[in-house]
Amino acid sequence: MATPPVRLPRAAAPCSVVAVAGDSAIAYRALVRHAGIERRSMAHIGIFPVMSGRQAGGPETYEGELVRNLARLDTENDYSVLCLGEAAASALRVENANFRFHVLRPGVRAVSMSLTLPWQLASR
Repeated sequence: MATPPVRLPRAAAPCSVVAVAGDSAIAYRALVRHAGIERRSMAHIGIFPVMSGRQAGGPETYEGELVRNLARLDTENDYSVLCLGEAAASALRVENANFRFHVLRPGVRAVSMSLTLPWQLASR
């Protein structure tokens, strides 16, 4: 006996969905449909990849695939990718109108993460 699909009430719908693997395109579209999201830009989603552009292996691969698959699946929401350096921005770059890449300054990671990132988030 098959279990019935889970229906999300509109109030419980997430503001952003990050699920990318295998048959996730089908699951993503079903979740968006059940959440009642219309066909227009509904959310401004920020992504803060901290390992991209650093030859970090697994975490860098995860962040790159996350951004590339979100760009492939979601053309309706706006994304800001806040990078810690030019290397990260060039490693993650996708050709999609709803993705914007921002490089945090100065180049010192500790200062960028503790001062520039909160300032960027507050200004949006």
